[in-house]
Amino acid sequence: MMTSRVAGPVGRGVLFLLAFALVAVGPLPVEAQRNVKELKNNLEKLKGRKFMTLIEWNESFRDSLKAAKKKKLPVLAYFTRCDQAWPPCQDYESDDGGHFTSDWWIQASERFVPYINIQSGLNLPEERLKAKILGKDTFLPYIVLMDASGKEIERFRMQGADDLEEYLGRTEELLGARQAVKENRGDKVAKARLTLLEGMRSDKPNMKSLEKAARTEGIEKDLVERFRNFAAEIPVREIRREMNEALQKQSANGPLTTEQKQKLMGTYADKLYTRHVKKGLVLNDRASELYEFFWETLFEGALRKKDRRTATKALDTFERAYGHLDQKKRKISKMRDKLRAT
Repeated sequence: MMTSRVAGPVGRGVLFLLAFALVAVGPLPVEAQRNVKELKNNLEKLKGRKFMTLIEWNESFRDSLKAAKKKKLPVLAYFTRCDQAWPPCQDYESDDGGHFTSDWWIQASERFVPYINIQSGLNLPEERLKAKILGKDTFLPYIVLMDASGKEIERFRMQGADDLEEYLGRTEELLGARQAVKENRGDKVAKARLTLLEGMRSDKPNMKSLEKAARTEGIEKDLVERFRNFAAEIPVREIRREMNEALQKQSANGPLTTEQKQKLMGTYADKLYTRHVKKGLVLNDRASELYEFFWETLFEGALRKKDRRTATKALDTFERAYGHLDQKKRKISKMRDKLRAT
């Protein structure tokens, strides 16, 4: 006789109900079965695409990290979905002109371990890693470059070969600096280089430590210049953040008039101008996403203080950077008119 921790008639009743429930649920409805079959077919179709055959993709994240450690390479994780009608993914995967079928991509693949994470809708174990790695960034596709421990270094969407070279180059530089310190812990230059590279990636950098590293004899001038640009961005980014928050707060009860908006923005233009004049704040890196904001805002701040010399310099710098763009020509013309009227 079978024994159970659930005794007597009550126990038998529970077992009966469980058995009945299992029978009642039965197999998946026909429509659900069709959906699962379709998802599986989509997954297999994607795995059979041309881009999957041109390089050796890893479908296991764990195996990718093992390979990266063995080869001393970064992992390039590509997050995609099984929808051939989704245009953003086709920019990468298309048989005709997709990034992943290009010669530059195939050649570059020797510099990393490629891992593909396919969101099929089947909720497979690998698919669950997306939320862990990408967090709230759910709009696919995404590329993440990681070290052999799985720690993220860069995250981006790729427009072409230049993007890959930029982000992969920075990743290789950082990993190389880490390796140099590991191999020679007494090398002060190697330590200073790593301090700068790691610090410029931090949300809360230790600026005193970075300043000290930048003064180390033997540090590359290019790296020091990058640090100076990074240091300049911090107060500029803070001023922009404060301005945007103030605009958002003031417009909570309704849209602001042009006059109200200009008055509010003028407060932060004054702040940036003061930092420029008194502390020498300047942004010289055209690649910075703050470059346009800095020179336009400095121009406005200089006009408000009736400093034509600084306003002229700001406008000339702005025009050199953006004068060739049709969408900026009207703005530059208006800035010229404002300067003449001052």
